[in-house]
Amino acid sequence: MFPIVQLGPLAIQLPGLFLLAGVWIAISILEKEAPRRSLSTSTLSNLILIGLVAGVVGERQMVCCGVHRCLC
Repeated sequence: MFPIVQLGPLAIQLPGLFLLAGVWIAISILEKEAPRRSLSTSTLSNLILIGLVAGVVGERQMVCCGVHRCLC
């Protein structure tokens, strides 16, 4: 069982909160580094969005196929 933070009626699991914080920090660092490396921030934002959507879709496919139980 994962630790849960209770904020009034809202219950948040800590692993999800840490994952969200990590993604947010990574995106902010990448957007600050993009101009220094001559990258377009809009292209970088699109790649981040595509990567996040692909990760969620891939994870859901693994859950539906039962593959995640084999990896544990």
